[in-house]
Amino acid sequence: MTTATVDGSVLTAVLATLTTILMVGLGFLYRPSPATLLWSIMFLVLMFASYGVLIAEANRMPILGELSEGMMMSAPAFVWSGLRAARGVRPHGWSGPLVATFSAAVLMVSVGHPPHSLVYSVAYFIGAIWAGLTVIELIRRHERDMGRLLPLLVVSGLLPIIGTASIVAAVVGFLSGNEQHVLPDLKSIGVVAYLTCALITLLAIARNPDESRGRSGAGEAFWDTARDRLTRAEAAGETSWCLVALSLDDTDALRAAGGDDAFRRIVARLGSDVRAAFPAEADIFGDGSGGFLVLVARPDSALRDCIRDLLDRVSTVRADQPLAVEFSASVGSACARTHGYDLDTLIAAAHSAMDKARAEGGHQWARAGAV
Repeated sequence: MTTATVDGSVLTAVLATLTTILMVGLGFLYRPSPATLLWSIMFLVLMFASYGVLIAEANRMPILGELSEGMMMSAPAFVWSGLRAARGVRPHGWSGPLVATFSAAVLMVSVGHPPHSLVYSVAYFIGAIWAGLTVIELIRRHERDMGRLLPLLVVSGLLPIIGTASIVAAVVGFLSGNEQHVLPDLKSIGVVAYLTCALITLLAIARNPDESRGRSGAGEAFWDTARDRLTRAEAAGETSWCLVALSLDDTDALRAAGGDDAFRRIVARLGSDVRAAFPAEADIFGDGSGGFLVLVARPDSALRDCIRDLLDRVSTVRADQPLAVEFSASVGSACARTHGYDLDTLIAAAHSAMDKARAEGGHQWARAGAV
């Protein structure tokens, strides 16, 4: 078999149980959604598979052990599907069950045969492909604060590297007649690391998702619409299009002072202010947990008036606001005439300008300089 020691299996089973309880209780039940459902299923699959490995080792049941380990390899696919669901695009929820079924089947069939170690490494690498896709999906979230994504980003980036190395070592071992397994101890360590990192990142996303998703076209609709507008604007030679990035200042302090519910109400009010300050034809989309992106076609003077109106609205203290403080926001803008018509380039430039505005004291507007 390719399983780890019993002690390692016990640790994995205990951790899988705890992480499953936390994700279901603090993630799915707190904020039910397709994303949190897929992530909860992933933790449940890992939990049951870890118990399967434990039972197989205690009773010398190699078929059950390989079945369980094959199911574990589907974890990155479930995570990737959930991240796509959280972004508002088609999640391809079949990918997790497909990887689990394929990996479990090939591992069970190859038990006791010489190429088993090579088959295991290939199945591991196939599962790691979805870990690589997870890295891409995390980067596409366009979050200013990457801290909560870093644990899953790092562990997902390592899996394809380990998978590639294991295939090379397994091929060399198979050709040389050395049938030792390539990943004897890394497996249990890797599952523990993946469970921990996945829980940290996914629970943070589950409890604090993009608060404005769906208000101005859910998920991919904004990106498709924005890219289409910029493509047609470039063809027509229109240079008045600008991408505006804005975010509340001191978001961590606001969340700590009022809690999650109060912070959601503050962000909802910011969204209302954004829609009131910018023209009706502007495309507006949530950017992280406390910000927005606005694509608008306006000359400099009109854009300046919109942003000034927004900052005035944000700083106005109202009787019904959840915290009796004056809110502030920082705004950055990038225009097509200086940065081109690529949406990702405009977003990056607008974010840099917004960070500059915040670094200079906040509650002000900064424009991205010419490229």
